[in-house]
Amino acid sequence: MNIFRSRFLLVAGLAGAAGLLVNVNCSSGGGGGTGGTTGTGGTSSTGGKSGTGGTGTGGSSSTGGAGGHATGGAGGAATGGAGGHATGGAGGAATGGAGGAATGGSGGAAGGNAGAAGGAAGGSTGVGGAIAGTALATFDPTDAGATAALEGFVLDKTANAGNLALATDAEPAATLAWDGTEGDPADGSLKIDAPFHAYNESVNLQKGYANTDLQDWTGKTTLHVRVRIDSGLNPSPNFPTGIQPYVTSYGAPTTDGGAPSYNFCGTYQNAVAGNGWADYTVSLATSHCASLDVSKILNFGVQIQTGGGAAADAGQPAAPTPAIVHVDSFSVN
Repeated sequence: MNIFRSRFLLVAGLAGAAGLLVNVNCSSGGGGGTGGTTGTGGTSSTGGKSGTGGTGTGGSSSTGGAGGHATGGAGGAATGGAGGHATGGAGGAATGGAGGAATGGSGGAAGGNAGAAGGAAGGSTGVGGAIAGTALATFDPTDAGATAALEGFVLDKTANAGNLALATDAEPAATLAWDGTEGDPADGSLKIDAPFHAYNESVNLQKGYANTDLQDWTGKTTLHVRVRIDSGLNPSPNFPTGIQPYVTSYGAPTTDGGAPSYNFCGTYQNAVAGNGWADYTVSLATSHCASLDVSKILNFGVQIQTGGGAAADAGQPAAPTPAIVHVDSFSVN
């Protein structure tokens, strides 16, 4: 019910963005594993197959994984399964659990921790798993310092309406910083602190290249990025936050004195519910990206948007709120 398509935010300002930068499916969760031996069950993450009733005290369950259960195994929620989960398996639900085991018997803690390590998007844990394809930016800790760890990314400051990278009389500008303590799958990510307070607002995180340093992605078909909304943004599920990964290619002028072309390819997606990491993608081979020249990539990034929500009339949902958002693991395959 959002849908706030924001291509104009990018395409209209590409010439300005290029000038600035010349000098711009959600997740698959880790799921439950196989049952371990009996013990005191910890608080589980996404549930896998439940064991038979054991003697340990059962932990509370989150949303069940594929084939799992939201409640306890045979024996009821009050009685733990056979030690919980021994190892984390593949699959899982689209909504992650609330974390791993706080305590656990043999098998219980291992299963809870495995679920926490690979919890599904929407929970409080990460996507987990290897980065797909070729890594473009992982923001891992570096001895070169926090500025270098930004890896050339900036918040685009094109003068579009609702761009929170621009300060106003009423609000300070959004800020971008490197965070060496958070990330997925490893520590190290970018942290955006943005004063969202209305619909039709956005921040645009991007990395750009000079016209003489265009990137060749020949043979690549999909851009990936992992995003975690820690707090804030849209309070109404009927007007969800939008996440738009994108790529832009450059076309040189075809005539003397002619204008260059900028070919945009992006996909607007509703943010995965919850406060966990989620993997967002854009296919470079879809029909609306037919003009993209993957051999001449000018910039890529991700835009976080409040979408086209309701006006501030009586009975409408509450306005978006200031947000903290982490971004990690850009890759292409």
